[in-house]
This record gives sequence, C-alpha cells and structure tokens, in this order.
Amino acid sequence: MVAYEVRYNMEESEYHNGVALLDGSGPFKNAQGTAFYEARGTKEVRFKVQLSGVPELANTTIDVIVGDTKVGQMKIDAGGKGKLSVKAKPGDFPAVTDLTEVTIKTITPKQTVAEGVFGA
Repeated sequence: MVAYEVRYNMEESEYHNGVALLDGSGPFKNAQGTAFYEARGTKEVRFKVQLSGVPELANTTIDVIVGDTKVGQMKIDAGGKGKLSVKAKPGDFPAVTDLTEVTIKTITPKQTVAEGVFGA
C-alpha cells in the first residue's frame, strides 16, 4: 500500500493544470471564454478553449494563439459560439505556465476578439 501511494504522488506531481478566463476586446467586448490546459507529464498535453458572445463572427473561422504560437482555429457557429480541443505530445505544443497568454484573433483583418492569462 505504501509503494502505491508514493507512486501515485509522483505521477500526480507530473501534471500541470491551468485555466485562463478570456475577456472580449475592442469591438468584441461581449466576448467571453475559458481556456483549459492539462499536461500529463511526458505523455500528452490537452488544451481546450470555449468562446461565446460573438454573433457578429457567425460562420467565420478564427485563430487561437497560446503565447506566440498559433495552436489551431475554431469555427464560430450561428449562435456566436466556438470551441477548439487539441491533444498533442508536449514537444508539439507551446509550454504553458502561469502568465502565459491566450489570444483569439480574427484572420482578416487581424483583430483581437478575446484574451486572457493562465494563472491570473
């Protein structure tokens, strides 16, 4: 039993989790969202972002940026909502720590829709 508890604690310490609350910017003041990040040691990174409050962007595709790296795009539905889920190996996804920024931008023209910071 003791060996199992030690192993469990070691595995749990390899996990890094983060949440960033996203607030609207500029003409998209009603935008709001949440980004979730989970690193599972050297196995896998999971990143998920959800956005709402942007009916003016219905049926468009927008960029999702973590730090300085574009990690994907999300399609905004007719109700002004979008989501993106990414699973990757840790080396294939930007490192996320407290104060890493998440930015959602339109493609053309480049306008910030919403932004937030992990750990803030």
